[in-house]
Amino acid sequence: MAQYHMDVTDIADKGTEDVYRTFNVLMRRKPKENNFKAILESIRDLMNEYCIVPDWLHNIFLGYENPSAAHWTNMPDLLETVDFKDTVLDAEQLKESFPDSRSAQVPGHTVTAHAAVHNRCDGVSAGVSSARAWAAAASHVGLLPEPIGGPAYEIGAILSGIQPGLTMVVGPPGTGKTDTAVQILNVLCHNCPSQRTLIITHSNQALNDLFEKIMQRDMPACYLLRLGLGEQELANVLDFSRQGRVSAMLVRRLELLNEVERLARSLQLPEDVGYTCETAGYFWLLYVYSSWEQFLASCEDNKDKPKFVQDCFPFKEFFSNTPQPVFTGQSFEKDMQEAKGCFCHLKTMFQELEECRAFELLKSTADQANYLMTKQAKIVAMTCTHAALKRKDFLQ
Repeated sequence: MAQYHMDVTDIADKGTEDVYRTFNVLMRRKPKENNFKAILESIRDLMNEYCIVPDWLHNIFLGYENPSAAHWTNMPDLLETVDFKDTVLDAEQLKESFPDSRSAQVPGHTVTAHAAVHNRCDGVSAGVSSARAWAAAASHVGLLPEPIGGPAYEIGAILSGIQPGLTMVVGPPGTGKTDTAVQILNVLCHNCPSQRTLIITHSNQALNDLFEKIMQRDMPACYLLRLGLGEQELANVLDFSRQGRVSAMLVRRLELLNEVERLARSLQLPEDVGYTCETAGYFWLLYVYSSWEQFLASCEDNKDKPKFVQDCFPFKEFFSNTPQPVFTGQSFEKDMQEAKGCFCHLKTMFQELEECRAFELLKSTADQANYLMTKQAKIVAMTCTHAALKRKDFLQ
């Protein structure tokens, strides 16, 4: 640019020859690398369109307001209760992370926060539920990742990240920024299951590092989606591209329908109830759920019989392939707890089938992939370059 300025000045002042009119320059780049035009078009469209920015971020983004105004303690509509899942080792560590809080005896690792509270949390739990204890035990045998057990500032960053407002995690390499971001996503997905999260990073390497750590947490693979060419570099046997996730959902649909047919056989009903996701939904309402309600009603009058659940559980034959015995017949309460766990498995199975129903109705592969990205996936990850290149497609 400096040489061009000197040449233009000489042309204007001294009347020298304009060499720039004597030659043409043609530059060609690989199509996959030629993203400059697409990025400029995205910038142009954003400048000319009405961009929805939260009110609390608008003035801060323009530099008019104190940045602390975007802190989560100053935000409305806070999450009243936050379940930290496997973030902490025990309730004592959680209380140490918020020393100014008041303890409350509630199950699980939770924090109750109120909008009027600044820089502290009100009501840190001191109890551990049986489900949380199972998760802690399972982590030691490899079923779940180890609890993070990070320092107090990491736990504070996680609490800030899942609440409304702006959260920035800054630090040199190796200080746990990626682990903190992964745990924010993990806690957010479990506390707000209806929310969908978009992850954008500068490079494929950073995105793959983040995405691989997300896969190690307690996140179902069906809710994860990785866009862009960098997906091929993931160190995982699963395919997290759009086509890979669609194929996985279709395979899962067939597996679940086979289970529905097996359930129908155990109830001595026709197997055609497992023909489609729609017929499976009717089967759930008319037979499975109604049988469970009848079983619960009969249990009310037979709580004094230890073997009642073992003898009358309607889906006993379906669970005959699980480790036996499922019911001991020695305690009504313990057997009832096992029965509720079995029914929870059935309920989850039919909920998954309901999620697969859209892939059954949409025949086009493109429509299935678009539905997966816009409705099904809870975490969508891509680089900023890919986001700029595909912005128009995403908006459509």
